[in-house]
Amino acid sequence: SESTIDLSHLDRQRPNPLITHSLETQLTLNRFEKFHQIGYVYSYNQFETRAGMGYGIVRTVFQERFNPQIYVGGSYDFLKNRHFILGPTLYYSFSGYTYNKAAMANVFYHDLLVGPQFFYGIKWKVGMRLLAGPSMENLFRGVDKNKFWTYNYSAEISLRYAF
Repeated sequence: SESTIDLSHLDRQRPNPLITHSLETQLTLNRFEKFHQIGYVYSYNQFETRAGMGYGIVRTVFQERFNPQIYVGGSYDFLKNRHFILGPTLYYSFSGYTYNKAAMANVFYHDLLVGPQFFYGIKWKVGMRLLAGPSMENLFRGVDKNKFWTYNYSAEISLRYAF
């Protein structure tokens, strides 16, 4: 009798090559502040989503005003191969800080930015994003509230590790 070896269980153990998980750190320079950010990136085929947090370098380190930030974003990589990623990205961030503790004055920013992203590498990727879009600044001073709409831009340099 002829014996065969069943190897079908090996196919179930291989990870899906279309799905990647990455950790990312980036330096973001925008109109109002410079941020250091750390985040998670989930990629499926041509789409990727990311979320993370950061802090404003100038206000937190030099002015001693804690300036936290959270962000989410999504991208469609229309040019993607093993080494290279290029495509449009959409990015939302929220940040804020206490402007004056005695007067209970706080400032909060909402940014919705769009622009291209570029990454190069295999397991370690280096990349950049150039983004622009509307920004809403909310200033709370006691019971007074002021809202300002403005335009923001951002340049990001990123280092990403895929696992």
